Amino acid sequence: MEDIEIKHDLTQDERNEMNTQLTDKLIEISEVEDEKKAKAAQFKARLDGLNGDVNLLARQLRDGYIFYTVSAERRRNYLLKRWEYVNPETGELLKSEPFMGRDFQMRVGDNFEDPIRPLRDFINDHNVIIEAVNPMTGETKQLIPDKPKQGRKANAV
Repeated sequence: MEDIEIKHDLTQDERNEMNTQLTDKLIEISEVEDEKKAKAAQFKARLDGLNGDVNLLARQLRDGYIFYTVSAERRRNYLLKRWEYVNPETGELLKSEPFMGRDFQMRVGDNFEDPIRPLRDFINDHNVIIEAVNPMTGETKQLIPDKPKQGRKANAV
């Protein structure tokens, strides 16, 4: 006995049934493709994140430094004309930046410490005599310490 293929003309009921099956299969294919796209997007997002981490680590290793955020106290240093960022717990200078524009203007309440004032006060309090020597002639000259200025008078216009 042998199996052979023969032609069968479909009835309308058979066609309707096959049409329903075809529609179900097309819907299932569409759902699987949507699921595949969603999974692919999830994997792509994971891979993108991992690649970003790898690139960041590689750059940090190459450069030899990293950036991180810390709390710092921002102070004006009028003598150096710079902003100084200081660790409030240790007093360590973390970073400094040059003044820009309006930063040069002193504000009411700003403390301006003259770094030479303690030395000047010591000299005045202890009657220290300072002598300067001219290296060309060997001549000595007695320097009289400056008295601290109490304020400026406004120039008349």
